[in-house]
Amino acid sequence: MQLSKERADALCAIIALGFVGQNQREDRTGRTLYLYDSQADAIKHATLQQTLWDSFGINIANELQNAKDATTGRKIHPFIYALPYGNEGGPRRLTYEEVKVNEEEIADIAQITESAANSLITATNRFRGAYIGGFINYTEGKLSLIGPSSLYLRERMYLARNNPRPESVAAMFIDYANVVQETKKFLRECSQTFRTHGAIYENIGTSSDLTEALISEGKPGDDQRILEEGKIFSSCHGLVTSMYYHSDVHSHHLDEGVCVELSLSDDTCKSASCIPCAIFAASQGTPASAVHFGRGDFWNLPTVAIRRSLNPRFEDNWRAFVTTCFVSASHEILEWQFFHPITMQMAGLVGNAAELAAIPEMFLDALTFEGSFIDRMIKYLPIYHPPAVQHT
Repeated sequence: MQLSKERADALCAIIALGFVGQNQREDRTGRTLYLYDSQADAIKHATLQQTLWDSFGINIANELQNAKDATTGRKIHPFIYALPYGNEGGPRRLTYEEVKVNEEEIADIAQITESAANSLITATNRFRGAYIGGFINYTEGKLSLIGPSSLYLRERMYLARNNPRPESVAAMFIDYANVVQETKKFLRECSQTFRTHGAIYENIGTSSDLTEALISEGKPGDDQRILEEGKIFSSCHGLVTSMYYHSDVHSHHLDEGVCVELSLSDDTCKSASCIPCAIFAASQGTPASAVHFGRGDFWNLPTVAIRRSLNPRFEDNWRAFVTTCFVSASHEILEWQFFHPITMQMAGLVGNAAELAAIPEMFLDALTFEGSFIDRMIKYLPIYHPPAVQHT
């Protein structure tokens, strides 16, 4: 199936609905916080609760919080954590309470980083969307900052050559690359300050070709390749990068530390994972401590070479969980029968084995269309009322 923006947005909405359902405990409380950053955003969440989640037995009200302090306007949560479920039989894992205690010992680096970044904000460089992957090592008492999102080009799979338009994709790529470049420069220049306060910037891009690709702003001429060859780009976020880079610790020694993501500057106001990152983290048994329903444009896993080299199991887990989210929500949608026609069409793919197997790749292509998850869900998931027939 070729994805239009409408089909892509409906698919994202369905998978997001499935994720919220999967992210609940047996008592119907959420495993994570859900953050919003404005009154308008809060109203959208309330609208979705009334028009969708109530009907599905989902209530995120107890987990829904403002990302900002009401008095200062500053973000409340300094880090996003990939927190373990605490599965029995596996390695001992840090509890949320243990994470919070350890955070207090080194969280000043978050404030130091924020202040330094805010002092460098200009009209053209605002660090907006700069989420930095890291790892809090409790054995050594250090916070390792790895770097921001990584960018790379790939082929379209379920997208037409001109939808989305190459000119639009190239412009977005340039914006994203500028943020990555400026963030990497900022981290290098502040590395000594970080060390003074118990944190290090690992600058992993200098160690090998493989790790160079872990934090990359793309290659010279990539914007032209987007225009001339119709390629699209992918953005692997900091938390996902950290989980891959520390995959051995993440998989086997979860009492030693926790993978985190730090949002840089006041312009990046929500210390919460986007829906795609939250799905990835949850698929590994370590859900993000906070989630937002904003944008996750161009999200992807690392390059295929990195996935296979560092931890092939991560991708298998992710594919299975994306499919689970889609299947669980689609069955509910098809049972109700009162949704937008495009939503019904996309949910109907659950009955086609070939299309169902392709859902993870379709999801990645769908994220190439810009837009927030809350807007997609409001448009494509509330109960659909067909327009009245006009009689003449």
